Amino acid sequence: MDNTELLFNEAKERLINAKIALENERYNLCVSESYYAIFYAAKSLLSKINITPKTHSGVMSEFSKHYLKTELFSTNIGKYYFEFEKNRNKADYDILISFNKYKAEYSIEKATKFLEEYEKLKK
Repeated sequence: MDNTELLFNEAKERLINAKIALENERYNLCVSESYYAIFYAAKSLLSKINITPKTHSGVMSEFSKHYLKTELFSTNIGKYYFEFEKNRNKADYDILISFNKYKAEYSIEKATKFLEEYEKLKK
């Protein structure tokens, strides 16, 4: 299995984790795992073109440059990556933030769309 496939498998695993977190009313964890589903899918796409950023911001920058600005990936769906990165930071590092069920469900819905858009590129 190559790196691209491993990264996308991790993305799918993180989406499963997000759904489990939602079922257990762990909304901050759900929001965080939804972000990581998108993050690993973006890393997988970059891996396809032999780009391997080492940081979250590097992945965001390179994904934007190679997939959003070139319109290879839907910009309407791609924008969730940037929104979710902010939410993930709040969920992981701000103990005063508590996301609700609505935001957790929204996160899963949009992460799912991101992974579906990824699948379109594989065809």
